[in-house]
Amino acid sequence: MSQPTPSVPSLKRSLAYVFGGRFMRALIQIASAAIIARLLTPEEMGVFAVASASIAISTALAEFGIHPYLVQVDALSKAIVGRAFGLMGLINWSLAFLLFFGRGVIAQFYGNPEIENVIAVLSLNFLFNPFVTIGLALLMRELRYGKLTIINIMAGGAGSAISVLLALQDFGPISLAFGSVIMKLVLIIGIFRLKPMYLSFRPRFHGLKEIIGFGSWAVGASLVQSAGNQSPELIIGRGLGLEAAGLFDRGMTVTRLVNQQIAGSLSTVLTPFFAQERRDKQDLKARFLIRLQTTAGVIWPLMLIMAGSSYSLILFLFGPQWTQAAPVAGILAISATLHMPFGIGRQLLLSHGKVKQIFLIETSMQLAKVALIVLAARHGLPYIAAALMGPAIIFIILANYQVSRVLSLHASDWWAALKPSLLVTFGVGLTMGAVVYGLGYAPKGLPILNLAIYGSAGLVGWLISLWLVRHPMRLEITRIFKKIIKRNKSQ
Repeated sequence: MSQPTPSVPSLKRSLAYVFGGRFMRALIQIASAAIIARLLTPEEMGVFAVASASIAISTALAEFGIHPYLVQVDALSKAIVGRAFGLMGLINWSLAFLLFFGRGVIAQFYGNPEIENVIAVLSLNFLFNPFVTIGLALLMRELRYGKLTIINIMAGGAGSAISVLLALQDFGPISLAFGSVIMKLVLIIGIFRLKPMYLSFRPRFHGLKEIIGFGSWAVGASLVQSAGNQSPELIIGRGLGLEAAGLFDRGMTVTRLVNQQIAGSLSTVLTPFFAQERRDKQDLKARFLIRLQTTAGVIWPLMLIMAGSSYSLILFLFGPQWTQAAPVAGILAISATLHMPFGIGRQLLLSHGKVKQIFLIETSMQLAKVALIVLAARHGLPYIAAALMGPAIIFIILANYQVSRVLSLHASDWWAALKPSLLVTFGVGLTMGAVVYGLGYAPKGLPILNLAIYGSAGLVGWLISLWLVRHPMRLEITRIFKKIIKRNKSQ
């Protein structure tokens, strides 16, 4: 029978939990990354980046679409969860064996023996994946985001602490690998403490047809996505060297932080909510357009602010040895500005079980990405970063086409939803352009002071633009300020 949902939290509250948790984890990660960046050299960071990228395909295969399957399936039982666990165990424990005993081949390919040790530690994660994935999927289905936030913060904090402590003891890039293993273990402890409904770690191997049917397309999409996402580091590490791979990886930090904290929060929450709203036969068209408008109104301006201040941001986070990554960071932030808000379309498709369509979108996008990276690699890192705008445009076109089919959207619907956010972004772009023109891309002085100036200017430009174009978000911001003022007066 269907899992009961006696008390369904609001989307805003769920997003607040998830975003708050991710923000706390981001602070922890930023602090640990800032310390580690001063303890490890660019080449050592490149070793970890290449080792992680080289097993990314295995990581994508490991989940086999089990997480989204458990979230969106209409009926759930312990038998279904047991089948999911059995399938994940079979896949993950086989991958752990293959990676551990095949790690020498990868290390030899890149000509660095340290990669072998890093992969040996990372292979331990595959032993724990079935427990983590099943538990987190069930907690998300139950919309228990408050509890999820707590265990995620604890896991992120424990992993970062171990990485820093080991790096301080000169363990090198393997410090980061041990941190990821500790994070998995803490998540497992949290899952056992929370005991979500239908949790079962008793493997079952009969009746797997439906899961395999769903998972085959889902894992295909994940494999293609992971291979494409890791292709820059792999191509750069092989063609331009491990130091260049490390610089590109640090340059991606700006975009990755926003993607993990904002876009990641939305994807975590929206898939279960879209699935629940579909089961309840609610008006998904209106809800999707409102969420798209809000997402674009936040992410587009934010990424422009990050792009304009990327030099100061890299200098503040990682120190002067990483400033060559600043142009990469700025270009990648602009590239992310294009497609990041449209990622919620992927969550809508996933909530409808449209995994085949997601696979076709990812395949087209990632094939274009690899081809463009190979062509741009001979010209250097900034050209590689700029080449990633092409795949972003392909994703927008294909994903929006599929969403339009599901929700019966027309071009006028898209324009009406996005026009206010486009105007706000234009206003922020003018503000940041004026600041960069006045101070320069690499201003002298303390990086934290420069960040405060860039960030304050961008924030003011965003708020003014919201009111000038009468963006619907201004009403929500006004409501929040009134609530804060009322609370202060009552105290």
